[in-house]
This record gives sequence, structure tokens and C-alpha cells, in this order.
Amino acid sequence: MKTAIVTGATGFIGSRLIAALVRRGVSVTAISRRTSGPWPGVIRVVAQDSDLTALIADTNPNVVFHLAGVSEEAAARKDPAHALEVNGRAVWQLMDAVLQSGRRPAVVLASSIAVYGENRGAPASETDRLLGEGPYELSKIAGECGARAFAALGLATRIARIGNVYGPADRKVGRLIPDTLEAIRTNRAPVLRAPNSLRSHLHVEDCVRGLIALGSERGLALDGRAVNICDEHGITNLDLVQLLLAQAGRDDLHPDLSNSGQAASVRLASAAFARQALGWQPEITLEQGLGDLLERSAA
Repeated sequence: MKTAIVTGATGFIGSRLIAALVRRGVSVTAISRRTSGPWPGVIRVVAQDSDLTALIADTNPNVVFHLAGVSEEAAARKDPAHALEVNGRAVWQLMDAVLQSGRRPAVVLASSIAVYGENRGAPASETDRLLGEGPYELSKIAGECGARAFAALGLATRIARIGNVYGPADRKVGRLIPDTLEAIRTNRAPVLRAPNSLRSHLHVEDCVRGLIALGSERGLALDGRAVNICDEHGITNLDLVQLLLAQAGRDDLHPDLSNSGQAASVRLASAAFARQALGWQPEITLEQGLGDLLERSAA
């Protein structure tokens, strides 16, 4: 990979992806709502409303990483029409721009393991039906349908179904790990609304490695297909918070369960196909990742 376009360039994952690509010597064009400010190593920054067809034709990238969109279920529930617009229609527009450009880059689409819905037994695999029902899940399914439609026309589309990602610079209010870190910092009891929900947690650097692997030559065999980029080790929200508190040495703080009325949900997926097809698997354990976050927050 010598050249790449990244949408969602200032996002939590997008910014880390760009940094990793630049370290590998890739010439990156970033598409972002924010075009001012420092962009170390990026050769070009363009506005989100730019002419994508002309940009792709001019840049001739090896890979387009499409990370822009609504990435939070709560945001999608608040404005489902917007979620369907940016997670669905915007994907189709990007794919059409690639088709009309005359170039043939690989297109790596960031989707989510949320498309599977709740687990009904074993962790979800890529051959399972997509049973997600909420606005976020359905918007991601819509994007995947668009990618598959253009794959049938010869575009090299590859879908990354990403797990729950955490790591440095994730400061979104309403997300469990950032909220717990903030509670520790401010000496408050972490609030848990769904203590028994079961999730896996993927470090952002492992996520980035998976996306780059999918965009590499090894990903050629996955044209038109989806692959889970996720950790496989599930942990309940309560156990996760208790682990963070223990690692922080905060035995004076205890989870606040007074509003824990949300029903428990289970969302786990298998990364076996990613190991087989891409040679990828997570390298950073949850304990290591949380320890690093605690060190950073204390600095």
C-alpha cells in the first residue's frame, strides 16, 4: 500500500489509523469536517463535501478506508434519520464515486459486530444472519448492503465488522471505560445501568492493525466479504468496572448500581476468520490496555 484515502479522519479510530499509515510510509489524503490544524505526515486534507469522484480520480489511492459515520447507538436512537443517511446513503455515494472515478482501489468499510444483534448461543461469525434491530444496527446493515451491491459491479469492497473499541483519546461521554476513568479521576462512584451486559473490548491499536491488514494484499481474498475485527474475551460491565477500580487501587470506590435497570445484553463475535484469512488477532490484553489508560490519566 502506497497511497490511501481516509474518511472520518479526525475520529477516534480514523486519527489512529492515519498515524499508523504515515508511520508505514503511506501517502494519506484525509477527508474531514475539520481541515485546519496540524496533520503530521498527511499530504492532503480535504473537506467532507468535496467532489469525491474527482478526488479519487486525482489521488488514485490503493485503498479507501471509510470510517466516517455515526458510531454510537445512543446517537443513532436520538436521530435515526441522520444515522441512516451517513451510515447508509453516504456509503452508497462513496462507492458510486469510486465506480465513476475509473480507479479501482480497495474500499474498506468500517461496520460493526452490532449488525448481528444479540447473541443466540455461540459468538457471532461472518456467516450468521444479520439480526440487528435498532437504528444503529440497521444503518450499518444498510451500509453493508450498499457495499455488497457495488461489489457485484466489480468494486473491491471489504467490510470490517468492528467490535467495541477503546483506547487513548476516547473521551465520549456515555461510554463505559471513559466514564469510569473520569469517575476515578473525580473521586466519584462509577454509575452502571446494565451491569450484567457482556461485551468484548478491542484496543484501538489492534483495531487499526486489523483495518490495515484488510486493506493489504492479503485482504484480496476478502473482496466482497465481511470479517470480524474484534476481541473474543467477554467481560460483564460490572466486572470491567471492578477491574479498572482494582487496577487503579481505588478500593474506596464502588460501582453505583442504583439505576441498573437496563436489561442485560450479550454481544460477542468470533475472530477466527480474521486469524485464518488475515493472520490478524488482538495483541493487547484488556488488562494491559486499561493499565495504560490509567497511567495516561494519572500523568
